[in-house]
Amino acid sequence: MSDERTFIAVKPDGVQRGLIGKIICRFEEKGFKLVAMKMLTASQELLEQHYADLSTKPFFKGLVKFMASGPVVAMVWEGKGVVATGRVMLGETNPAQSRPGTIRGDFCIDIGRNICHGSDSDLINMLSGVVATLPSRRLIKISCLRCQERLFSLFSSHHFNRNVRAAASQKSNPSQTSDKRFKLLYRLPQMSLVYSLSRMKIYQTAFFGFTTPLAYYNSLTAGSSLFAAHCLLGVATIATCSLFCFSHYTKRMIGLMWVDDDVTNIKIAYLTFWARRKDIVVPVKSVKPLNELMGSNKKLLVKIFMNDSNDFYFISLRFGNISDVKTFQRIFGNSAL
Repeated sequence: MSDERTFIAVKPDGVQRGLIGKIICRFEEKGFKLVAMKMLTASQELLEQHYADLSTKPFFKGLVKFMASGPVVAMVWEGKGVVATGRVMLGETNPAQSRPGTIRGDFCIDIGRNICHGSDSDLINMLSGVVATLPSRRLIKISCLRCQERLFSLFSSHHFNRNVRAAASQKSNPSQTSDKRFKLLYRLPQMSLVYSLSRMKIYQTAFFGFTTPLAYYNSLTAGSSLFAAHCLLGVATIATCSLFCFSHYTKRMIGLMWVDDDVTNIKIAYLTFWARRKDIVVPVKSVKPLNELMGSNKKLLVKIFMNDSNDFYFISLRFGNISDVKTFQRIFGNSAL
């Protein structure tokens, strides 16, 4: 059947290791079509239904616990013979028995951490149904996965470390409960470009900062041109100033924003001065609506202030993608869009 469909999922260990883009590229390069995709943290009830045929196995509880320990990337693929071919591409359940060239044969060694799941039929099971029944605006359709692989790695590979830090901080901050479920509210597609430019400016400044003293030392000991050293110093000064100016806008640029089910807290991911990702949870009541801010809310960058502190963050209404307009307006005011 030319329109045959199958369900493929990247398990929590595959997400943690940043293998999402590589796995998707394997299927796209083979010629299959990605129909739908969603990153989610599956509940225990959903996973028990999904693996109902394995409920009598001794490893069932451990499997469900592992699959619920972090996010999974659920996908629906379409193409001729995609069910059988997809199973071959994944490899054997035990990576030790998988041939080189398969996904499991190349990327994993432990049967309990075999990074991906594949359906053995074209029937849509419970977990893939979560993807297949999404509204069209929630489907992520990707035509060039190589260009977005960096973004996936940047905004998902540290998820497990964040979960560990969040769990450790729950004793000191009981308001952040582990049963809070967040859904994506805002995403800046150009965040990977901002990240790359930030890193480039840091490396550029570090390079000139390191070579300038060497140039002066060389001019004093080896008799090289002092004018060249002065020029290098000027370039280093310009690079340093441009780094601080650029980082002023990028160090708090929001790349992703989530909101919990009862719209009481938002979780934002942004870049620090050193282009490192940082996640924080902010109460919705502490966010100042955009209609109370000075200036036009249609600017390239808009400052988001907190009522109870001087903290602020940048958000782009012009280039950012908002997945739930009503919830966004509820948080940031009716005139936000």
